[in-house]
Amino acid sequence: MFSDFSGQNLRGRSFKGQNLTGANFNDADLRGVDFSNAILKGATFSHARSGLRYYWVILLLAFSLLLSVLSSHIFCRTGHISLKFMESKSPILQSAIAFGGLFEPSHQHCY
Repeated sequence: MFSDFSGQNLRGRSFKGQNLTGANFNDADLRGVDFSNAILKGATFSHARSGLRYYWVILLLAFSLLLSVLSSHIFCRTGHISLKFMESKSPILQSAIAFGGLFEPSHQHCY
């Protein structure tokens, strides 16, 4: 089955499960196209544009920014709490910190 899609705008189209053997997608715009379970044996994609749809790119960037801010906030809070414990005047807390330091994992490399 030979199909010529060269130079066409196929954004967001679904070719799910189709037989596209020998299809020509040269210079086509394939952004957001679904080729799930499609047979693409011998298909050509020279100079075709592909990638995610813009809203997916924006959504993924926003999500990664959110995770970055959240992880840096947790890191800062943990450091702040640790410093508060270390500055504590309580001998029990100071002993617990010193005792806990004995059980730090070694920095030896495993081979």
